[in-house]
Order: sequence, then structure tokens, then C-alpha cells
Amino acid sequence: MRTMWSFILGIALMTSTGLLFGCAPSGAAFKTQELTAFDIEAAVKNARTKTDHESIAAYYEREAKSYQAKAKRHERMSETYAHIGFVKGESPIHTSRHCDRLARTYREAAEKSRSLARQHRQLAEATN
Repeated sequence: MRTMWSFILGIALMTSTGLLFGCAPSGAAFKTQELTAFDIEAAVKNARTKTDHESIAAYYEREAKSYQAKAKRHERMSETYAHIGFVKGESPIHTSRHCDRLARTYREAAEKSRSLARQHRQLAEATN
């Protein structure tokens, strides 16, 4: 449960950082490149050009695809656990529900990432 809340907190922090800095760009421009989780904060903070915002949007689109894939994997795991016997002292129903919650969390994270990508695509179009 603690891991899930840590994950949700991380997504909230990433989302709020994107919203805070995405609308107030300043600093050096970034070339079109694949951004990693490590440098996305700097990219958002320093985005000025159309290319900067397109790179950030592409990053969030990749994140959304990754989250969506994880959601699908947990959906399949939920179905699997729903059809097997007890595992390590827990009922498969509890494990299945756990997977359902994770799948829902990943789907929500994917939607947040797609939303941030759309916002940066709009900023790219509005930037000269």
C-alpha cells in the first residue's frame, strides 16, 4: 500500500511540476531529443521554443505508453490470480484486487501524461 501511495505522490509531483513550469518557460533551448525522467524537470523549466515543447510532449507520450502497458500487464495478472488457488497465505481475490488497483493507477498516470503531452503540443503551436 505504501508503494502505491509513493507512486501516486510521484505522479502528482511530476504533474504539478509540468503544470507549474510548462506555462512559464525560461532558459536555454533543448534540441529535439529523447528526454529521460532525470532531465524532464530541467527541460520543462527551460523550455522556450517549439522544439523544446515538442520534445517534452514526446517524453510524456512515451511515459503514457509505458504506463498503459503496465496497466494492461496488471489487468492480465488480475485475471490470472482470480483463477488460481492461494498464494503465500493470501487469497487470490486479494492479489487480484491489488492488481486491479495498480492497473487503475497506471491508467490514471497514462491519462495525466497524455494530458501533459497535449498541453506541450499546444504550447509548441503557440510558440514562434
